[in-house]
Amino acid sequence: MPRSSTKPTEPASFRGPAKRAAPATPSRQSKRAKSTTKTSYAEPDSDELDKLTASPSDEDAAVQSDYEHESVADSHFESDQLEAASEEDSEIAKTSRGRSTKRSILPMHKKKDGGEELWKSGAKLELGIQVIIKKPKAREAGDIPFTNETIHPNTMLFLSDLATHNDRQWLKAHDADYRTSLQDFTTFLESLSEKVIEADETIPELPIKDIIFRIYRDVRFSKNHTPYKTHFSAAWSRTGRKGPYAAYYVHIQPNGASFVGKCDIFSCIFQ
Repeated sequence: MPRSSTKPTEPASFRGPAKRAAPATPSRQSKRAKSTTKTSYAEPDSDELDKLTASPSDEDAAVQSDYEHESVADSHFESDQLEAASEEDSEIAKTSRGRSTKRSILPMHKKKDGGEELWKSGAKLELGIQVIIKKPKAREAGDIPFTNETIHPNTMLFLSDLATHNDRQWLKAHDADYRTSLQDFTTFLESLSEKVIEADETIPELPIKDIIFRIYRDVRFSKNHTPYKTHFSAAWSRTGRKGPYAAYYVHIQPNGASFVGKCDIFSCIFQ
């Protein structure tokens, strides 16, 4: 028989580490909620409490009122700037001796003895007033019609006037006469080109822009600085007005200075 132990039996005890209760899972909070839950040492002001407790409609009203205050401030700032600019202008108007110069506004028109109104340079217009300058028209053809085979007398008159008033402002004011005279010379070249091609088979049929010379002068290396030529001219060759080949030349100028001729590398013959 097995021996029975005389020692009193002790209750079995668990010697392992004691089980700890699982920590509660933290709940996620938004930044806005955290900011409201944080405590501060100083009590918030009443304005801050009003902002926190304000409804969305109150916030919109506050933003709108702020915007109105900003717009009013901007308008005051702009008016201050305008006043400052006017003060600076008045200071600039003063001379070095401190005397203010009188700025007199020139009248818009001045009249001759006969009562004819003329435009005065430097005049200032009032607000709402417009000045309409009529563009001058070309000369009327009169009793002589424009034809393709001849040069019209108005073209010669224009070239004669251009020789007298050889400047850009005059030509700009008489642009209609220039366009009409150039068109007259262009149609004359179209009819003359047919005759030249029939007389010389080596001359090809070229567009007018390749045979006509421009009216503008090259004044870079010239002592004469007038901007325009006082004649119309054109040349026919295998390559038009440019190239090393022999060419036929026509020159239209008033006062009996018109002529035709032919040129090559060695000589030129004019008639």
